Amino acid sequence: MTTVAVIGDSQAQGLVFYGNISDELAAQGLQFVGGYQQGGATTRQILARLDELLGRTIPDVVIVTAGGNETVGTAQAQAWGELVSRLLAGGVRQVFWISPPASPEPVRDRGRAAVSEAQRPVVEAAGATWISGRVTADGIARRDEVHLTNSGYREWARRVVRNIAPAVRGGSYLPWIVALAGVAAAYYLRPYRAPILIVTAAATAIIYRRERLAPTKTPELPRSN
Repeated sequence: MTTVAVIGDSQAQGLVFYGNISDELAAQGLQFVGGYQQGGATTRQILARLDELLGRTIPDVVIVTAGGNETVGTAQAQAWGELVSRLLAGGVRQVFWISPPASPEPVRDRGRAAVSEAQRPVVEAAGATWISGRVTADGIARRDEVHLTNSGYREWARRVVRNIAPAVRGGSYLPWIVALAGVAAAYYLRPYRAPILIVTAAATAIIYRRERLAPTKTPELPRSN
């Protein structure tokens, strides 16, 4: 079974302890194996614990929530990229990076929006799949200027897991459906068997490739910062 760890700041704590992300992952056939969640943590602090974490277990997938306690700068950008690179070099197969969700306080939100925008090119260049926390947590009830309510974290966990599950499983069933439909058509329309099979093979390959290369998208909401 594919194993998933969650590492990060208080948003990671919310997803794990209030959002029950382990149950959402299990419903998708994925196994939660812990990780590291610390309120107030910066990416540098997470990096300092990384060898210890990877020494215990190397998950197939890591979900990262970090940056809410940071500002935009060269040092921070280096830390974001280094975290992704070290996870992948350590044996993690996929990294999903969730940027900080929005804040209802305007000044704080401008800072979070800037971090979200700055993180995306850095973590994607390092090999992670970036997911907008601003989008996936949009419309969810807040407890304060930073955190969601308990039920809000449960909803956020559902959205996050639905967002990553197709990519973790390797895409949807659409390529298989197309392939099976083509084989069935070739069987019943035998005079046209060869061209049907050729077209089916080409269509299946195109769909599979697009699904594998396409960035993860949020199903409920438009993709934006």
